[in-house]
This record gives sequence, C-alpha cells and structure tokens, in this order.
Amino acid sequence: MATAIYSNLIGQILAIIQGVASIKKIYSYPESKITQYPAVIFLPVDFENSFETTKENKKIYRFKMWVLLQANQSNLETIFGTELPKRVDEILEAFDAGWSMTAIAGHRAWMKIDSGEWGNDTDGKGFIVYAQFNIDIQLLTSN
Repeated sequence: MATAIYSNLIGQILAIIQGVASIKKIYSYPESKITQYPAVIFLPVDFENSFETTKENKKIYRFKMWVLLQANQSNLETIFGTELPKRVDEILEAFDAGWSMTAIAGHRAWMKIDSGEWGNDTDGKGFIVYAQFNIDIQLLTSN
C-alpha cells in the first residue's frame, strides 16, 4: 500500500511557507512568470535510498527552494543587505517552529534545511534577487 510520502512532504512544506506572512505567492513547481513578490518556489530534486539495517531502509527526499524578491539597480544594496536576509530568517524560523512531520505512515521523519547560493537575475521587468535553500527529509522505512 502506497504511503504518499511525496504528497505529505509537499503539503508540509507548503503549510510552513504559508505561515510566513510576508511571502505573497508560493509555487510548488517550476514557474518563470512570477506575479507577486516576495515569492517562493520549491520542488523535489533528488531521492536517495540505502540499507540502514536488515529491516529498514534510509530514504532521503531532497528539495530545492528559492525565495525571490523584485529589485531595481538603485536598491540592490538594501535588498541584499536587509530585505532578502529578513525573508530568509523568516523562512528559517517558520521551518524551526513549524516542522511537525515526525512520522509518515508510522515512519520517523527528520528535516534539515540549509542555505544555497544567493544571487540576482533579470526577468524582463527588472532585477530578481534570490536565496536558495536545500531541504533534506530523511525517513526510515521497512524493507
């Protein structure tokens, strides 16, 4: 019987990000036409399965997540110095407070979130600045 692990994980991540009041739009899929900022995009990127014991497998579900803000050349210093760090801190605090996926279908689950690169790009309307997150969710499942 399927345990819908990905559906549970995506739902949990979505619920945590929805709790961050400053985030205006959330995409749980790749999107190139962002309509509101600050925005968050997250999606699964990797899966690892290895033997833990003769009775359990260790599975790691990996996600990438980006927080995106709109900027212009004149306010890049403020965006990178104040606004982007503030959104990153809010997201990290939300994950620290909101992670409640202690079990999926009876299997213990652990979550780790850490930082990826920060940078900027253009979208035709101006500058977009971003901070990337890496999310690893580890489970022990029965063989």
